[in-house]
Amino acid sequence: AQLHLLHVLEDPIETAAFATRTFVPDLPEVREARLREAADRLAQRAGADSTPPRVTTEVVVGASARTIAEYADTNGFDLIAMGTHGRTGIAHLVMGSVAEQVVRTAPCPVLSTRYPNRYLNSSSNP
Repeated sequence: AQLHLLHVLEDPIETAAFATRTFVPDLPEVREARLREAADRLAQRAGADSTPPRVTTEVVVGASARTIAEYADTNGFDLIAMGTHGRTGIAHLVMGSVAEQVVRTAPCPVLSTRYPNRYLNSSSNP
């Protein structure tokens, strides 16, 4: 088995026209810093051990749900596993659900898991 850790940074230009959230375009140096930070976080989660399961990491820019589904399709994934905040009601209407969109558009099964509340209310999400 191989494990791919993917982090999608929202592209403000690509998502602003369709999103309910307001995005401010990144300056090139800000975008580079965000890409480096995300890559560092993924590298920490992947660990230094290259024994099976082999872990690869990648950071890409785009619309989250579409990019995840396209990445899985392009790479022939058998399963997507992802976290969800589990929002409901107004919060779900305003923020939407990337996991829900991925479930609807993915080329393979999607396993979603909700973070425990203790992680949602702290600045140290796993």
